[in-house]
Amino acid sequence: MPRPEGAEVLTGKTLHARLSGQILSFAPPEAAEMPGVVFFAALQPNGIARMSATADGKPSRFFDSSQNWQVRGQTLCIFDGETPKDNDCKRIDWITGNQVQVTDIRRSGRKDIIRGTLTPL
Repeated sequence: MPRPEGAEVLTGKTLHARLSGQILSFAPPEAAEMPGVVFFAALQPNGIARMSATADGKPSRFFDSSQNWQVRGQTLCIFDGETPKDNDCKRIDWITGNQVQVTDIRRSGRKDIIRGTLTPL
């Protein structure tokens, strides 16, 4: 997908500053199999990501956890433990306004392009 006019490609400290204190919300790549599901990652400035989801607008009790988050280059890593594994990191392709595009490269090699929204905590 082409990058929208004015969209920024951010990396490192600049990307971290842009994501910190934001809630990243997105429909999963499997949205066709899980209609009405939206995931949320509340990226707190202290490096904790509060993860949650809704199904048809109602909180889902199946996906509610706290994990760590950090930026590595152009990737956002959300993970358990002290260091992320490769599959914990997703590339942030661009950000424009409150819109963001993320690329998730699966272990199988499949690339999922995900559009999401950023809102302040």
